Amino acid sequence: MRGYAEVAIEAINPPKILKHQLGMGDDAPCLKLTRVTTSGSRTVSFANLYHSDNSFKLTGKLLHKRTTKVNRLY
Repeated sequence: MRGYAEVAIEAINPPKILKHQLGMGDDAPCLKLTRVTTSGSRTVSFANLYHSDNSFKLTGKLLHKRTTKVNRLY
C-alpha cells in the first residue's frame, strides 16, 4: 500500500487559552486543520494546525511523483 496524506478542515470555537495564544477576540472562530501523512500502513506525520480569524485563506498544491524501486543489497 502506498502512503497518502489526509487533511480535514473545520471551523471551531477554540478554548480561551488558544484564543489568547493566537491573539483572538472572545467571539472569534478559528480554523483547525488536521493533517495525517502515512507511508505504507504507518503514520509518519500528524499535525493539528490552528489559524486565527484574520487568516481565513487556504491555498495548496499536492503533487504525486512516481518513484522507482530501489534494489537493496544486504
